[in-house]
Amino acid sequence: MSTLETNLIQPATGTDLTVGASGDTVTLGSGATQTGFSNTVKLVDTSASDASSVDVDGFFTSDYDTYILYLHGIYNETTASNAIYARLKTGGSNITSSTYSEATKGRYGESGGGGDLHWDEFNTDRFRLTYNNGNTLATSGFIQITFSNPLDTSTPKKITWIEAGNLNTTQFEFVAGGGLDSGTAALSGINIYGNSQNINIQKILLYGIRS
Repeated sequence: MSTLETNLIQPATGTDLTVGASGDTVTLGSGATQTGFSNTVKLVDTSASDASSVDVDGFFTSDYDTYILYLHGIYNETTASNAIYARLKTGGSNITSSTYSEATKGRYGESGGGGDLHWDEFNTDRFRLTYNNGNTLATSGFIQITFSNPLDTSTPKKITWIEAGNLNTTQFEFVAGGGLDSGTAALSGINIYGNSQNINIQKILLYGIRS
């Protein structure tokens, strides 16, 4: 491998400069830092079909303080009117102890009107991300989950989420929630699962955000 040593690279003509070709990975050297580039980096781009649960795991590093997970087109495999749940992971394993607490608030709308949605739980064994969820792509939901300092070992772990989805084609819900796990172990990821049935997720995206 050859080494190029220079203080400046600029385009020969115009204002566009390309580094690498399609399919290449451009990597900073160990200990190097970047400036002038985006502080948001895509780490995961995948999907899940008829899965008993979905892990997004092993992507938390010291490079980022905040992570945002997007779950596009999430729905139950067989039966509607069932919630979607999540457990945090540490060292690649689900945290299943009763150390979770959550508070949520939302609304639902339907042809006959609408109403409030909320659930608040203390010392339970998982997070509830949705009130209900459909069982087709047409009634699928969208969930955004934000993680704060998942590798920190001095404070309990906190996440927030927002969800927009359908119980069916005639009822829509929107929920905002926050959750805490009282443990202080570094997190490695999250596990998403349904209520005694498989789930589908059309697009799973994870982004890391540098501070």
